[in-house]
Amino acid sequence: MNTKQETQTAGPDLRVLIPVAFGSCGENGVRYALAQARQGLRVEALLACIGDDDVRADVLRLRTRAEIARFQADGAAAAMDEVAAPLRAAGVPVRTVFALGDVAGELARIADESACDAIAVPVGCGSRLPCCDGLADRLRRTGSRARLLLVDADGNTAPQAAAA
Repeated sequence: MNTKQETQTAGPDLRVLIPVAFGSCGENGVRYALAQARQGLRVEALLACIGDDDVRADVLRLRTRAEIARFQADGAAAAMDEVAAPLRAAGVPVRTVFALGDVAGELARIADESACDAIAVPVGCGSRLPCCDGLADRLRRTGSRARLLLVDADGNTAPQAAAA
């Protein structure tokens, strides 16, 4: 008799979407995820970098849309690998995703499709991650389960973080 023993691993207690912009803002979400893991939660981090698909005409004379998207995806992969390093070192599972489009719309879509519990958006990085205004509205309108968390540089959520 051939018996196959299956081990069912429990899913994470917290699946957090961490937007990664080129700069240090993704580190706030990383610190939040690490703090939650230190408190004993099984955390899974989903790093997302959203590229701009609105390309200027003068750039399109030199490169195709596919070449530009590939360049953006390569840069995003490098940025996300760097941001993911402390999570991986702490044993936190990490997935990465790159998408083109409207930042708020893509983050809401990714959060829903990946069943994220929270989106950790950095406080004070509005100029590098200009999505907070539309993101909270989209999460509410779509009935998303993801909460929008405003996270400071220490990984703490801001008091006004109950945005969604």
